[in-house]
Amino acid sequence: MGNKGGLPSVPRGLAQELTLYLQALDGLVRRMAGMVRGTVQETDAARSTVAALRSRTTSAGTAAASCVGTDQLMDGAVGTKQLKRKAVTTDILAANAVTESKLRDGAVSKQKLADGIVPEWSEGTAQDGEEINLGAWAGRPALCVTGFDLPFPGAAWDSLSVGFDDLRHDGTVWRCTARARLESADAETPVSQGSIRWQIVGKRA
Repeated sequence: MGNKGGLPSVPRGLAQELTLYLQALDGLVRRMAGMVRGTVQETDAARSTVAALRSRTTSAGTAAASCVGTDQLMDGAVGTKQLKRKAVTTDILAANAVTESKLRDGAVSKQKLADGIVPEWSEGTAQDGEEINLGAWAGRPALCVTGFDLPFPGAAWDSLSVGFDDLRHDGTVWRCTARARLESADAETPVSQGSIRWQIVGKRA
């Protein structure tokens, strides 16, 4: 590459648009540096030419070559402050792009997730035969016994019965009846009654 007036000349063999762009830029720099005589109008015209060619040389045909990829970005260059809301969505992310090992502690919390993503839960205790008001839930919730408290008498008993009876929706809330008893086939009444601990999980109505 030759050298004239302290600036390298435009090399041969380049694409026509790139050559025109570089020549116009070369002329603009030389005029601004006083290396080439020219009127103010000529300098302004050179600037306009550079601007027009710049928009053409960064068209779809050349944009791909000038794209900035992850290899060109420093760590931490793009953070949440630089991203617009909803700029990154699931359809843009590659498979396994976000994994547990890449998330900082506390990066994902219930407050940052959309409503309904994390199920709600409630718990309580009830005596045998007590009706439980489980509250309002969207759809049938998951209900389970997490423990029971039942005295075992010295008298004979045949079966242990722990759970729920008559789970139903009354139009507003879900209800059921607690069951926690030792039963005897020979007795009309339970041998012993106790209480259960329950937990319910679902989406709040």
